[in-house]
Amino acid sequence: AGALTVRSPDGRSLFVVAAVTLEDYVGGVVSAEALADAPREALRAQAVAARAYAVALAHPGRALNRPCGPHGDEGYDFCDLTHCQVFRGLGSEMAVEAARSTRGLRLRRNGRDVAAWYHSTCGGRTVSGAEVGGDPALQSVSDIGPDGRAWCAASPHFRWRVDLSASDIGRAVELSPPSMVRVLSRTAADRAREGEIDRKSTRLNSSH
Repeated sequence: AGALTVRSPDGRSLFVVAAVTLEDYVGGVVSAEALADAPREALRAQAVAARAYAVALAHPGRALNRPCGPHGDEGYDFCDLTHCQVFRGLGSEMAVEAARSTRGLRLRRNGRDVAAWYHSTCGGRTVSGAEVGGDPALQSVSDIGPDGRAWCAASPHFRWRVDLSASDIGRAVELSPPSMVRVLSRTAADRAREGEIDRKSTRLNSSH
């Protein structure tokens, strides 16, 4: 749906921008971001979240008839990847129905639109928007169900691990390889918020 603009900035590759209505965009996002067999109300909730995110980040530019989303400086509002919201064109019948049945519904607080960040997995509890540079209207909430287990525990990303060498960390912060990294404070969800890098030589006994 909509129109395509194709250009070649470097003369070798094609840059394609799709111009679609908000509701066509929401239907496409729901189709790509939600499970195909998700319950109807889950798809409707996803539609509201997708619309709220799009309106909060891109709507200011509509009055000026120019792009104003995360990629406004590049000539368009949103990319089609998880950096913004996954979009693969026309949505499925169920996704389109979810967008149609919630048309115009979005999230607002104190008279302004709220950018509704969402994700498949929270590890048992979300982090407030204020703690991660997001909208302060988004509060930290528990994902624990009546059985004491997190709803998102079924995700393969519920628990994950990344191993970094001292050299990796040193390069990331543009310092010499640290001898120790310690957590100074944690969020309400028990995630590391602040850390300290010690570049001094430190001997640890075997008990550590």
